[in-house]
Amino acid sequence: RDPEVETREMHNRKRYWVGGPAPGGEGGSVDSDESGESGDSGGMVEIVDPVENPQFCANCHRVRVTHEGYLKGCLNRNDDLRSMGDMTKDEIRETFRETVANRVPYYGEYMVRGDDGEWEINDEYIGNVEV
Repeated sequence: RDPEVETREMHNRKRYWVGGPAPGGEGGSVDSDESGESGDSGGMVEIVDPVENPQFCANCHRVRVTHEGYLKGCLNRNDDLRSMGDMTKDEIRETFRETVANRVPYYGEYMVRGDDGEWEINDEYIGNVEV
C-alpha cells in the first residue's frame, strides 16, 4: 500500500504516514486504547535536512548519546562531547542537564554566514569550547 503524504505547512516539509491510515485521513482517525497505545501499527515519518538549516537548529532541543557513550548537544558538532564513562547516575543526570543548558544552535549561532555568504564559525565560539 502506498503511504499517505501530507505537507506540513509550517516548515514546508512532507510527512509520510506508513503502515496505516493517517489520523483523520481515509479510514478514520487512529484511536488509542486505554494504555495510550495506538490501535494501529502505522507511523509518521518526516525527513528533516539539518544541513544549513538555521530554523531546524534554533528549534532543536535534542541531546544525543553516541555509540561510544558520549552526550552530544548538537548533531553537527563533535567539539561538545561529554563522556559518561565512569559516572554515577547522579553525575550522568547533572552532565545531561549541563549539556541541555549549554546547547548552542549550530547554524545561525555557532556557524554564521560570513561576508562572502559562506558558513563560518562565529568568532564568539573560537577558543571557548569545553571538551
